Amino acid sequence: MQAERHIPRLRHRADLRTLVLVALALIVLAGNWTGLLRHPATIAASVGLSFISCIVGINLLQHQDCDVASEFDHSRNVTGRLTNWLLLNNGFHTAHHLRPALHWSRLPEFHRHHVRPHINPALDHPGILALVIERLRRPTASHVR
Repeated sequence: MQAERHIPRLRHRADLRTLVLVALALIVLAGNWTGLLRHPATIAASVGLSFISCIVGINLLQHQDCDVASEFDHSRNVTGRLTNWLLLNNGFHTAHHLRPALHWSRLPEFHRHHVRPHINPALDHPGILALVIERLRRPTASHVR
C-alpha cells in the first residue's frame, strides 16, 4: 500500500529534523551561549525551535504504528487534563482528524461520544508520560488488530 511506504519516509524526515535541531543547539552551547542569551531574537528562536520540536515529537507518538486505513485506529489519543490543557485538546487526536473544523473546546465531548465507542482501547492513554513509557516498553505495533 502506498500510504504504508510513505510513513517511513515521514519518520525519517522527522528524525532528520530533530537531529538538525540538536546539532544547532550543540553548536550554540559550544559557542558563546551566554552572549547569545542577551539577544531577544535568539531567545525567541530557541523557544520557537523547542516548541516545534515538541509538536513534531508528539505528532509522531500519536501516529506511529497506527492503522492508517482504519476510520478510528489511525491515531493515538492522550485523554489527560493537563496534556490537553497544554495542547488545546489536541490529545483527542482521532476526534481532531475526524472533525478538523470542530472547535478545540468540543473535542473531548466528541471523543467521548463518537470515538471512544469505536476505537481500540489500547490507543487511548491517560497522559503523555504514559504514552511515552508505553512506546519505550513496546516500540512495535502490539495494538493493531
